[in-house]
Formats: sequence, C-alpha cells, structure tokens
Amino acid sequence: ARIYLQYGVPEQAFKTLRGVPPGDPQWRDAKGLLTDMLLRQGHTDEALPVVKALVDGERESGRVDPALRQWIVQLAELLFEARRGDEAVRWIRELDPLGLMTPELRANLQAYEAAAQASMARFGDALDLAEPSDGPNLEELTIALSLPSHARYEFVEKIG
Repeated sequence: ARIYLQYGVPEQAFKTLRGVPPGDPQWRDAKGLLTDMLLRQGHTDEALPVVKALVDGERESGRVDPALRQWIVQLAELLFEARRGDEAVRWIRELDPLGLMTPELRANLQAYEAAAQASMARFGDALDLAEPSDGPNLEELTIALSLPSHARYEFVEKIG
C-alpha cells in the first residue's frame, strides 16, 4: 500500500489496505494507515467503523497498551464529530478499567462532563446541541479530550 501511495495510486492503496484480513500480522498497521488516509481525505464517516474495528480487534486479542488508548481516543473524537457525545464519553470511560486513563484525559473528561451538566442545568429538557450556541463548544471539548495523532507513530517507532 505504501508503494502505491509513493507512486500516486491511492485507489489501489485503499483497496489493498481494506483487503488485509483480521489475523494478518499487518492488520493493525494496515487499518491504522487506512484510517489516516480516510481522515486526510475528509472521510470521517468511513474512518469511524475502521477505528471501531481496530479497537474491537485490540480488545479481543487482549492487547492493552498505549496504542489501544490512542485508538480509543481517536474513536471518541470521531464519535464527537458525528455528534454521538454520549457514546464517545462511554469509550473514554473505558480507559479507566483498562488501566489506560491518564490524568490529563481524566481532567478533560471531568471538564467535559461539568460543561455538559452546566448546559443541562441552563437549558433543561429543551437542550438541542444541533446549534453550537446551544451548549458547550463540542469542537473545543473534542480537542480537550484528544491526544496528538502523531503520538501513535512515535510509539510505533520506539517499539519498532
């Protein structure tokens, strides 16, 4: 896939990356590269199930490491963008029992929940987050819960 990208044939790279089956030793890397390509091209809706598959695959394999944290945070970011904040928060909370919650993520989650509570108190049952002015700025909150995506690559470089 990387060769296809080098030679300017991204369609073939997409096809190759999508074709890597679960269980293949390159599956994790292929899905990570596919996710990055989709996000770079603005295909957030297509990236969401790929990241979800990555998280599920990692959890099923029993692999619990900082890379899993990165995938869960990226999944939460995509869910926030898809206006599925409750689901995103559930995923961030999943980090704690896995031993992957960081103090920064915990503080950001608490800040998000406090802002959401304040919005609920202010707007009550009429709360409709369809308009940015109706609640907390979701873009800012998403950024607050995010970790740099390049951190995954720095981690991979360190472990080989």
